[in-house]
Amino acid sequence: MYKLENLLVEATLIRKHYQEIARFTGENFNLFKILNLTTNEVRTHSAILAEFLNPRGSHGQGAMYLNLFINHLSRIISNNILLSNFYCFDAKVFVEYHIGPINEDKSEGGYIDILIWDKKGQKIIIENKIYASDQENQLIRYFAYAKNKNNLLLYLTLDGHAPSATSINNDKHSLKKNENFYCISYEEMILSWLEDCHQASSSLPIVRESIQQYIYLIRNLTGKSNIKAMGNEIVNLLGKNAENISAAFDISNNIEGLKKFLIYKLKEQLERIGKELNLETENDNFEGKEERYFSFKFPKSKFGTSISFGFEKNYEGFSIGIYTVCEAKIFNESKKIISKELGGYLKDENYSNWLFLHYFTKNEFDFDSQELWLSIANNELSEKLKDILTEILNILKHIKNIEL
Repeated sequence: MYKLENLLVEATLIRKHYQEIARFTGENFNLFKILNLTTNEVRTHSAILAEFLNPRGSHGQGAMYLNLFINHLSRIISNNILLSNFYCFDAKVFVEYHIGPINEDKSEGGYIDILIWDKKGQKIIIENKIYASDQENQLIRYFAYAKNKNNLLLYLTLDGHAPSATSINNDKHSLKKNENFYCISYEEMILSWLEDCHQASSSLPIVRESIQQYIYLIRNLTGKSNIKAMGNEIVNLLGKNAENISAAFDISNNIEGLKKFLIYKLKEQLERIGKELNLETENDNFEGKEERYFSFKFPKSKFGTSISFGFEKNYEGFSIGIYTVCEAKIFNESKKIISKELGGYLKDENYSNWLFLHYFTKNEFDFDSQELWLSIANNELSEKLKDILTEILNILKHIKNIEL
């Protein structure tokens, strides 16, 4: 037991060390994460890359960032005629450039993620992939559009992996890596280029810090963030000796038990909230393996109407809803009014007794995350739920002509 406690203390010290680094650098604050745009290929990554590559971009630095990009490409793709002669100064940059409708055999057409076009007519075509899969004949179509050998086709991914066979092979064509197209990665080239852009922007505070925000995002997506470094250090600690390894498995084998303990802690917190708001509490299905519900019943309700919090299987989803068993006419009239005031409801017939049902997105509540489990332990989640519950109750009090 002593060894287990000692191991937890050491792991906690490592965590606190990296938390202090994050606090000092401010890296936990990231606008892309706040706006839920971390993996959006078009609106986030293609748009940002294109803006910095564009000599007419709002950064106001002309072709400086494009020149740096070409320099980095030249280190990866040596002795390339296009790169040695690419005219950056007056180049044009397009996002989602339309090259025509996709034809029947999918050998032509589509949208190029990023297209860089210099005044000599030379083109750099970038297919940008974060998590999306390849389309059939996708690189074949872009290669057909490029036509002459002086155009450059790049396949950009987080780790630099090759495109799928369906994208580069068909009955008529077979594209070859490092000949017809080149693979580049966010992990190596883009991060390295962004670091150079950041250094070159030292006298431009807003541009510099915007680049830094994007660098933190890419580090996180490619496993190069401080979170990854912290994980590696904890793994090294756990694997240090046989006793640590045994203790680590003891902890791992009890994670589900810990979650159950915290769920019951949340149940107690919800019961307290019910008393504070003068609501009757009931446990509909708190022992369920597939789903768990905790409900607040309206005092003196004609139809057993309740507000329920629901936890899906394996804590993958989280919802709040207003449930009732009133007769059809009253139900339909009440549903119409409540849905208008509270912002929608599920129209599925399987949910016919729900006047209102809202599934929270992961942006609102990612229920099976470390942060949310911690927020149960420190009462933060219950306070958020109390605020939501209070807001709904206040709205219901001011809705006239409904029966609950």
